[in-house]
Amino acid sequence: MSHRLLRRPGAVAAAAALTLVLASCSSPSSTSAPPAPTSTGAGVPLVGTALQIPDALADGPFDEAREVQAPQGWSVSLWGRVDGARLAAWTPDDRLLVSRPDVGDVVLLTPGDGEPASSTLLSGLNQPHCPAFAGDTLYVAQSDRVDAYPYADGAVGDPQPVAGVLPDAKSDHLRGAYAH
Repeated sequence: MSHRLLRRPGAVAAAAALTLVLASCSSPSSTSAPPAPTSTGAGVPLVGTALQIPDALADGPFDEAREVQAPQGWSVSLWGRVDGARLAAWTPDDRLLVSRPDVGDVVLLTPGDGEPASSTLLSGLNQPHCPAFAGDTLYVAQSDRVDAYPYADGAVGDPQPVAGVLPDAKSDHLRGAYAH
């Protein structure tokens, strides 16, 4: 998903609340891996778009019609659900990572027939958020550090510290907030 798209208020809320697949409206519906999203570029206006919700995922709050902001001509579908989701990132092998700060893990969603298979990729983390890739390296920010992990075929290797001992909620001068 484009970082520019995730910075738009409507897209941030949607990505944080649920796992979405954005695809061109000319793409056929599919239960397999979604196509790679296209960057909309800066300045592309967003319009109200009906959220397509498969029956299998239509539990509250998606048991009623919803609308999200998306570029004109795009469709938006609920593809998977992860309780406590914060941010998401596509992997190089077309899986989706979802951070869950309150749980302390990063969930891996693997496309398949119907709902994606869900597994825990990383656990025991300190409020993980903001997974991101540079090539085959996964970067995960936590409330007090940033680590890099080699990634291949839905698995990670040992973490390599990128930045450690960062101020977090335990730092008096931040008054319980963190933002890295």
